Amino acid sequence: MNNTDISTSYSWSNTVHECFIKQTQLYPQKLALELDEQSVTYSELLYFVYCLTNYLTDKIQPNEIICQCVERSFEIIIGMLAILSSGAVYCPLSPLDPSERLKTLIQDTSTKTLFIHKSFIIFNYIIKPISVTSDNIAFIIFTSGTKGIPKAIVISHSHLPLYLQSSAEVDAFRTTDRAIQLLSCTCDVHIHEIFGTLLVGGTVILLRSKQGNRNMDYLSQIIEIHQATYVCIVPTLQVLLFDIVEAQKAYSRLNTSFYMLCEPISCRFIARILPKLPIGCQYINFSGATESTVIQMFHVVTKDDGLSELDTVPSGQPMPYFRCHILDQFVQIIPIGYIGELFISGPIMNGYLDRPDLNNTALVQLPDEPDKSYRTGDLARLIPSTGKIQVLGRNDFQVKVNGQRVELEEIQAVIYQSNSSISNCAVVKVVERGRDHLIAYIQLNKTSTSIPFDEKLIHTNFQDHLPQYMTPSLFILVDQLPFNSNGKLDKAALPKPNLSSLLLPINNDEISNDQDNEISMTNEQQLVHDLWCDILQLDVDSKIPINRSFFSLG
Repeated sequence: MNNTDISTSYSWSNTVHECFIKQTQLYPQKLALELDEQSVTYSELLYFVYCLTNYLTDKIQPNEIICQCVERSFEIIIGMLAILSSGAVYCPLSPLDPSERLKTLIQDTSTKTLFIHKSFIIFNYIIKPISVTSDNIAFIIFTSGTKGIPKAIVISHSHLPLYLQSSAEVDAFRTTDRAIQLLSCTCDVHIHEIFGTLLVGGTVILLRSKQGNRNMDYLSQIIEIHQATYVCIVPTLQVLLFDIVEAQKAYSRLNTSFYMLCEPISCRFIARILPKLPIGCQYINFSGATESTVIQMFHVVTKDDGLSELDTVPSGQPMPYFRCHILDQFVQIIPIGYIGELFISGPIMNGYLDRPDLNNTALVQLPDEPDKSYRTGDLARLIPSTGKIQVLGRNDFQVKVNGQRVELEEIQAVIYQSNSSISNCAVVKVVERGRDHLIAYIQLNKTSTSIPFDEKLIHTNFQDHLPQYMTPSLFILVDQLPFNSNGKLDKAALPKPNLSSLLLPINNDEISNDQDNEISMTNEQQLVHDLWCDILQLDVDSKIPINRSFFSLG
């Protein structure tokens, strides 16, 4: 692949913030950030970073964790760079998460400093020299954990630049790029979007917080207005984006490259959409785990993928500096085409913060590898005809739901907290009409003292403790969960969910409103109703309760 326009005039072995300073020296007046009509040059961005860094150095110790919980803005990137420049550890939190979850994450980090979204003081003196070595921690980021306990992944300064160099070498980042910063700060790929762009002299285009990252009409307009050259996006949102541009016959908006990630990509989707894209629009499938520093595999998608007999596009081949091993249960190499567990070697995580029990399981020493490798828990195989890696799913309780990695046991823990009469529960992922749904099956104690199951109450409990994407679409009561002869949950024997029941009222208020829907619905409400039916692929005659949340419908 061509990487001739990648800036390589400095050593990638430096820390990320030092690499950014080098880019500022090369392109001081080039636009670094854009947000609607506002913009910030590289030199202006560095000035703001210096100001905040000076403020921090008088108040924190090296390797101290700083949590940042701010909306999409210039400040989020200023904060990221200032935290790293001050020798502290960057830990992103989402302001959209429930307060109880935020409290838990903040307590887990033992942080003394929290950045929130408000103006900070501007200082007018030169930054003090700060020694940050490659062995220092660059950032930690939380992922869903078992038993309801999130896991904090630790990544060092030495591994972060090496990963970014790896991305540049496969042509993911170029000096001429104008990149949309689409993903949430709690998703590790936001580091890929921001630092990957800035460290080669590109421009980061930010989205308004109120528009969010799920308004695909808004996104398609931003791509066109700002002449974006690449977007990292999960396939679920990509389908919605193409539905919008297809309906409006506005494919010219998408004269950009797309980097698909986090989810398998349907070969049927590629066959449908690739021929309609403008010349020069490139697709790359990125795959990886946060534990292995964001992304470790890539595959350039072509029209041949649309003709493939496979269900999904391959994960591809390892990025430079990463090595992938597919091994059996005894950690031995298996023949090509056989299914095994995926292990990743290279610039991976230091480990989970204060979780030696998990580190002993996740980090293993493989023969011929100088350092420990990450045991992903993913099932994978080498495709015999191409030698590409195909990831087939998880071998534990983790699933990907609309691009977000979810630990099912964390969801189960919240279910148990909701009602003391719940004796057993299981959460499974189902796909209906191309959309992911989490379905919770619940078994109650059959005693005289049992507390009645209240779905409204359990929804409230989820709102208080977990993000929206971790809330099941349906809660189904069963007399007994089915198990096979090995004592494992027999998913095939679970009752098939009736997803049309998502349209039924949850409580008495919705029943009352539902009865008056046809009478009381305004023209604007009817328009929103019909749009929801279109997006969710429901019959336009479906009667969605007027007070129902969009996200509760899947």
